Amino acid sequence: MTVAGEYKRLRRLGYRASNAYDMAKTNVAFDNLEFDEVVRIRVEPDEFFDLDNLLGDTYDPSVNTDIPPERLERERKAEINRINRDGVWGIVGEYFNGETWEVADSVWGFVGDDWQDSGYDVDIKQSTINAYRSVQYCVTCRRPVS
Repeated sequence: MTVAGEYKRLRRLGYRASNAYDMAKTNVAFDNLEFDEVVRIRVEPDEFFDLDNLLGDTYDPSVNTDIPPERLERERKAEINRINRDGVWGIVGEYFNGETWEVADSVWGFVGDDWQDSGYDVDIKQSTINAYRSVQYCVTCRRPVS
């Protein structure tokens, strides 16, 4: 993957030019470090999600007065079916400090694979890159120092 190719892909998804460029650089840097097996993204089930919190006021007729309540209820049921079918997930960015995998950042509450290309994935990747690059190593034994 190249920055130019990733930039074009993100622009096709609708990201603004400046955002797409920054995201492309992060995605390429993460992929290179992932290839070296020093960073990774783990996808974990979100076992503690709250349905009301997940749905928010998206389907609330008192907030969405311009949408017929029947339509909101139909869409609410469809979203609950999607949640039951695809599950709710979190993504965890981890880096290898030379001895163990450490959590750099995480975000939860994604239905199915909605986390991909959400922008949150790039934030997790950048946090993980920053955490990995901040590890200090002993000059003698190359073990991480705290």
